[in-house]
Amino acid sequence: MQDRIIQYLMGEGNVRVFAADSREMTEQARQIHDLSPTATAAMGRAMTAAGIMACDLKTGGSMTLNIRGDGPLGPMCVVSRPGVFVKAYAQNPQADVPPKSTGKLDVGTLVGQGRLSVIKDLQLKEPWMGQVNLHNGEIAEDLAYYYAISEQQPSLVALGVLVDKDRSVLSAGGIVVQPLPGCPDEIITQLEQDAARLGDISTKLRACSAGELVQEIFAALEPHQINELPLSYACDCSQGRIERALISLGREELTDMIEKDHAAEVSCHFCNKVYQLDEARLRTLLEQAQTKGE
Repeated sequence: MQDRIIQYLMGEGNVRVFAADSREMTEQARQIHDLSPTATAAMGRAMTAAGIMACDLKTGGSMTLNIRGDGPLGPMCVVSRPGVFVKAYAQNPQADVPPKSTGKLDVGTLVGQGRLSVIKDLQLKEPWMGQVNLHNGEIAEDLAYYYAISEQQPSLVALGVLVDKDRSVLSAGGIVVQPLPGCPDEIITQLEQDAARLGDISTKLRACSAGELVQEIFAALEPHQINELPLSYACDCSQGRIERALISLGREELTDMIEKDHAAEVSCHFCNKVYQLDEARLRTLLEQAQTKGE
């Protein structure tokens, strides 16, 4: 099944829903970063959520989700763009912790306590940022808390990743349900009743798509599809971006690279692609940095 995000309206147009299938994207991230099983679950959940959040962005915008917990995983950064394209990295991708007594992966302990921030580049002069404390490190509950506090948007957030014994991803996806302003109380009541039936979303996504799950769980509210977008892991790094980043380091840093190493090797955090710059290219960048500083 190809990764995708389907958008629905239901409850007579008073509720919007996002249903994401993200197994392929999560498996690709696992392979790129050599993720531990619990890190796969953490990053898969965060990437799925970031992909859903990118659905509200205009062309050219971007959304950055930073999860900075004090657990073994360390800081995790996820960037999404309209399309929907997602990339991510974590400080300690191979870190892992024992599973819970129930046998489920303990994402909350791996992430730990700290802060969650969302930065949206809305193609305005300054990006918008919202920030909250991590609620429990399990990602879904943290994002529901973020929506309620920073965006004043009550939301049901269900995210899941199921990892096989060989570490490969069996299923991944998520559902976000958001009542719109003025939603009648009887629809809210129905939503609460239906949400109680979601259960373990990661296991259910092995048998059906996220969209099919929405149609089944929320059938009483008659969801109807309004949009569908492809979802994929994609890094937009390039030689030009790397060189601009080196120029931004300034003349002293570039001069130090030239005198000590006579070259530079830069690896992208998101895709692990390595860029090589020889001394001649570094001197060209130094000239550009000097011109920029004048």
